[in-house]
Amino acid sequence: MPNSYSSLLAVKRNALNQAVDEGQPWSILEPFVNNWFQVLKQWEALDTFNTAFSEDRMTMRVTKSETPKDPPTTVKTAKWNVAQGTYEIMKEQTPTTPVYIKREHIVQRTDPTKFAIVGGKYAHGLLELPASLLNHTKMIAANIYPTTTEGWAVFMPLPMAADNALYYTLRSIEKQRQDPRAATKMREIRSELTRIKLGQNSDMHTGYVALDRNDGRPHYRYGYTGQEGLRPITFAERKARFDARMNYQSVLKLKEGASYNEVVVAYRQHRSGAFPLFALWPGLPTDEGERNRLRANPQLRLAVIDALGNPTGKFITNTGRLV
Repeated sequence: MPNSYSSLLAVKRNALNQAVDEGQPWSILEPFVNNWFQVLKQWEALDTFNTAFSEDRMTMRVTKSETPKDPPTTVKTAKWNVAQGTYEIMKEQTPTTPVYIKREHIVQRTDPTKFAIVGGKYAHGLLELPASLLNHTKMIAANIYPTTTEGWAVFMPLPMAADNALYYTLRSIEKQRQDPRAATKMREIRSELTRIKLGQNSDMHTGYVALDRNDGRPHYRYGYTGQEGLRPITFAERKARFDARMNYQSVLKLKEGASYNEVVVAYRQHRSGAFPLFALWPGLPTDEGERNRLRANPQLRLAVIDALGNPTGKFITNTGRLV
């Protein structure tokens, strides 16, 4: 359901897209960028769980309670293989920076100051994380990997798909033009904007890799490698994961045989203050029949908790309502 800023946001988005299409220099683009992003955050301040779920913008990630520490304890090093057109796994190594995934660290990702400098996300261990994009026509538990272990879930809404795509258009302009003013503005935006970075309409069968770029800096990425059956993904398949961020809802049309999608989320500030939203995950039965029945049960409810694990008295229904 659109909020009171939806129409104005569309106007500002269209004006910026037109200036981009005209090839305007950054000095002309920047006021349009400022207007668009200001209204985007005003729109975001009024966003709600129920609206985001109904519009296929809600992401969900489940972490097991038994997770003893923040992974990964090792990462694989990958180097681009020109001949094969894909990343080639070279070796495993201990990462020079951790990837923090606990509730407190999800909250830390909403602090723009953590990303204010180059390499900030590595310095604080606040990298992007895998999740699933929820399809409002399905039960919530039927949208995600059927985790049988108890844990907790984090729900985070995304901007409209058109705004997610517009961000990456601007990011491309920044990289092409090498304008310091554009770099400063885009760093500000990406420190505050939750967004999809990659997506696939099935499990990516991937993990974090350390990209070898010979510049002495860490470059950890999730989703750059993976398997398709018994073989490594091809260049085209990897490109499709990147292309998905220009229309992230495309991952909702699942690959044949898949029961959930996988997206890579940069968790950032949500102006409403209502997100990230945490809930207890009960764990699904190990018996496949019982598991499938519970995933499809509209009576299933997840108890909402705060970042410390305290119940709030609210629930998320399996039908996608916050009550």
